[in-house]
Amino acid sequence: MAGIIGKTISTTYDPKARKDMPAYNGKILHVDLTRGEMAVEEPPEHFYRAYIGGRGFILHYLLSTLPAGVDPLSPENVLVFAPGVLSGTILPGTGRHAGGARN
Repeated sequence: MAGIIGKTISTTYDPKARKDMPAYNGKILHVDLTRGEMAVEEPPEHFYRAYIGGRGFILHYLLSTLPAGVDPLSPENVLVFAPGVLSGTILPGTGRHAGGARN
């Protein structure tokens, strides 16, 4: 699913449909501010098991999308916000998230 920034994108969330990953929605939103576009990625379950949680997601996207030697202030740099492993569960104090970029 893709769209233009400023437009509403509606998607349904059924927690019963993703019993294999109760803490995750199973969707990752990519926003390109330069082109004004959005895209939704739906990685398979093994992605979540390989890169457990926010810091792992950040590491994956920084290493897989940034070219070597990219300037930290250039439009090619990415800024990643990712949920913690237990975000979205009923446990208290687990609403943690992480943010990362090349600096």
